[in-house]
Amino acid sequence: MIRKFTRFVLLLAAPAALLAAPAAAQTAAPVAETGASALDLVWSVRSGLNVAALQCRNADLTSNYNVFLKRHANLLAAAYAAQEQRFRRQFAAGWQTQLDAALTRQFNMYVLLPDTQAFCRWATALAADLAGRAPDELAGLAAAATAAITPAAPILLVAR
Repeated sequence: MIRKFTRFVLLLAAPAALLAAPAAAQTAAPVAETGASALDLVWSVRSGLNVAALQCRNADLTSNYNVFLKRHANLLAAAYAAQEQRFRRQFAAGWQTQLDAALTRQFNMYVLLPDTQAFCRWATALAADLAGRAPDELAGLAAAATAAITPAAPILLVAR
């Protein structure tokens, strides 16, 4: 599990232009419509902070993101496992390809947010806040955190 987790961090190290899908092809749905779980939202927060740590070039953000990863490692692993389990159930033999594609779309949706400066401010403040929070607080804060940057709809893993 940890090996796969690391793989997605490395995926984002590639130039965003190589990974970017056309903005029109990207979709997200409101939490109420998707039935998003707390773990879905936790993963969305982690994805957004991952992109920000690479895109914003802010030492404080990167430092706090690394603390966030360590402090919340168990919940983040559970969030990834929940995504993996859902894709295994939904796609059987093709689950890994579908999950990889959905993760790439999710990361790209953060990369392609129209206001990069606002995104970086959000991520910097959020990473600082979450780095100081107890692990049991993250799940409860994830919905508000995603709504702060994408109020119309959280950026969730969606299979196509």
